[in-house]
Parts: sequence; C-alpha cells; structure tokens
Amino acid sequence: MTEKDYYQIAEAAHFFGLKLKINTVVNKTNYQENMSDFILRTNPQRWKLFQILPVIGQNDLTIGNLEIDNNMFDSFIRQHKHLENHEISLVPENNKLMRGSYTLIDPSGRFYDDSKGYHTYSRPILDVGAAEALNDIKVSPDIFIKRGGLYNW
Repeated sequence: MTEKDYYQIAEAAHFFGLKLKINTVVNKTNYQENMSDFILRTNPQRWKLFQILPVIGQNDLTIGNLEIDNNMFDSFIRQHKHLENHEISLVPENNKLMRGSYTLIDPSGRFYDDSKGYHTYSRPILDVGAAEALNDIKVSPDIFIKRGGLYNW
C-alpha cells in the first residue's frame, strides 16, 4: 500500500463516521522518524505506540537489530506529544505495559498470553468453554487498565 492509500482509507473512515485508531510499532528503524504530518492528515482518535516487544519463540531470532530501549521509545513519544493538542489521543505502550496485558486468540481457537516472555496457550475454547480456557492463561486486569485498555468509543 502507498501513503496515498492510507490517506484514502482514513478519509473514508471519517466520511462514514467511523472512529479511526492507528497502531505503530516503534523500533530502531523508525524511532527517530517524525510522523506528525501523517498523523495530522489521517487524524485518528487514538494513536497507539508500541515499543517493539521481543517474544521468545516468535521473533527472538530476528528482533535484535530492531529493539530499542525505553529512552529511545520515550524520545519518539516526546517528539509527537504535541499531537494531543489536536485531539489525537496518544496511547504509548512500553514493553512493561504490554507484557501480560493482552488476551489473544490463535487460529486454533485457543487463548494465549505473553506474560512469561513467550506465548502460553489455553485449551481450545470450543472444547472447554471460554471461562475454563481463560483460566489457562495469565492476563493482568490492572496492567490492562493502566495501559488504557478501557476507553469509550
């Protein structure tokens, strides 16, 4: 997709009254990039900024060249903080806030989490039910709330 495609998608979302959220994974290749013009033009209600997260068994063999420290991540956030003056909600999530705060479902119909630094999977939801499957994983409701997981759209 081209930059023009993204602008057209954002324009269509606004035209139809949809709320727009943009996710960006901040890493070594883009942490010094100024994305202000792009974000102002697409005008999302929320812009989630993720510090690139190493996950053992998923990306640990290839992430080394992309990892950034908290200072680099914070620098990216500071560079874009002014966007909040344009009613764009910046939602930064460093590795500490992400780890163990997401409940995900894999293609096999299992919940999984990354609270231990690697993916832990539940029993299949269709076999045991959602409540039982959720008992198989560990997700912190406190961290979920702290990272802005609850919001009103």
